[in-house]
Amino acid sequence: MKKIVSIIIVLAVLGGLVALTYLVSGNMEQVFSSTSVYSVRTVEIGKGNISSSVSASGKIEEADSYDIYIDNPTKVKKLLVEKYQKVSKGQQLMELDIEAMETELEKLKINKKVQELSKISPAVDAEIKRAESAVRSAEQALSDCEKRLEDSKKLFEAQAISKSELDMAENAVKDAKTALENAKVSYNAAIESRDMDKKVKEENLNATILSISDLEKRIEKTKESMICPVDGVITEINVQEGAYTNNVQPAFRIVNLEKLKVKAMVSEYNIKDVRVGQRVRITGDAISEDVEVYGVVESISLLPSQV
Repeated sequence: MKKIVSIIIVLAVLGGLVALTYLVSGNMEQVFSSTSVYSVRTVEIGKGNISSSVSASGKIEEADSYDIYIDNPTKVKKLLVEKYQKVSKGQQLMELDIEAMETELEKLKINKKVQELSKISPAVDAEIKRAESAVRSAEQALSDCEKRLEDSKKLFEAQAISKSELDMAENAVKDAKTALENAKVSYNAAIESRDMDKKVKEENLNATILSISDLEKRIEKTKESMICPVDGVITEINVQEGAYTNNVQPAFRIVNLEKLKVKAMVSEYNIKDVRVGQRVRITGDAISEDVEVYGVVESISLLPSQV
């Protein structure tokens, strides 16, 4: 009985396959045309590179700027540039009134020449010569008095002169010694006066020389402040025509727009992927989409900070 059932099932399956084959072969085109057909492409599996990027917002700051200060209050005669104007190294920015300083410099130079001439003082030299001559005369007078005293002593011993005459000779020696001491005092005083006068004149001359040097440096520095030291764009002007400058704030600030830096805040999650020297693409509202601006990571702060 089981064999008969198995034979019937096999025949049924074979019959179904034959019918299905007939239907498929007869309606093949209709069957496949009624469904969507998709094209596929095979790709060989291999190794490749995966790249990632980190985005962060920040603000642009100047990396290279120059402030021009004027130490001495100086009147501005004329401004030759305007704010946001592009300037070049060596270009004159303004005209300052330095005539007063130049006049003062000429006066100091004249005073220096006068002081140099006054170092040679014929009157003082003549006074010293007179004092020196007085000392020599006093020495000679003392020598003569001492010789007469010796002669007087011999004459007194020979009873050729009286005691009063001997006393007169002794008093003459004492007076001659006093006169010599006074002459030496006068001579030393003249020497000290000359040396002191010479020292005072030298100190005054040195002070004048220092004043000349200081004023020349101030004039030179003031002239340099009128000239642009670098290429760039003027972002600040803090002086006005007819007014005096001050040293509290810079007269000009010049920024090199070719050298800018961006300070950005990177999240804690992404900071691990940032390294010094990495290339950075910079975008912004003021940068056109077709313009590509690139930079390099210069430094990474060790501590979190607010931008």
